[in-house]
Amino acid sequence: GVGVVRPGSVGALLAACALAGALGSGLDPIVDTIQPVNGPTKGGTIITIGGTNFGSADSNIQPRVTVGGVACPSVVWVSQSSVLCETPDGVGADRTVVVEVGSRQSAPSAQSKFRYDSPKVLGIEPAHGPAKGGTMVTVAGVNFGETNSNPSVTVGGRPCQSVVWLSDKKLTCVTPSGTGVGDVRVFVLDESSPENFGTVFEFDAPVIASLKPDHGSCAGKFTITVKGKNFGSSD
Repeated sequence: GVGVVRPGSVGALLAACALAGALGSGLDPIVDTIQPVNGPTKGGTIITIGGTNFGSADSNIQPRVTVGGVACPSVVWVSQSSVLCETPDGVGADRTVVVEVGSRQSAPSAQSKFRYDSPKVLGIEPAHGPAKGGTMVTVAGVNFGETNSNPSVTVGGRPCQSVVWLSDKKLTCVTPSGTGVGDVRVFVLDESSPENFGTVFEFDAPVIASLKPDHGSCAGKFTITVKGKNFGSSD
């Protein structure tokens, strides 16, 4: 048989053909490579996405790219097999990069993953405080995430209270009770700062203010009341 195209449908047919060409013959985009595969939580990393079916030069359809479901603020089409993207703010080690062209989008794969860098603690101020806790400290570092990333902090393995995110490089918290010296670590989603990295908080040493009685028999077996501070959680 011979196909018949009605005159009124010619324009629609041409538009459909043009759209199919722009979308890579109607095929879903495929992401094969991402370079680099990691970057800071504050975003701004320019990544090159390699693959197929990213559209054509004569298309007015601009590819859209998301990282972990968040749109890249800037996307540049290079070719049908290459797109540049500026990463948004984000956290996490397993963020899927998706390329969308028109109504079609790439499927998640092992090759389409981007990792936001782990937090790192570089300093704490003040670096010491009473054993009963309650010291407001400022923790400085990098990759503490974004506004709603809800970081947590531990001192010597115990959770800091009242954590307040200030920026991707600074947060505050209130120390727990403790004794000795404890590592300060920041946790953001599924990533954490290194253990034993060298940034520590030192709980003040015990101080004895008085002993009652201050003397007794060599035979022992009597009670001594010791008063002071920094004796632990109840002080």
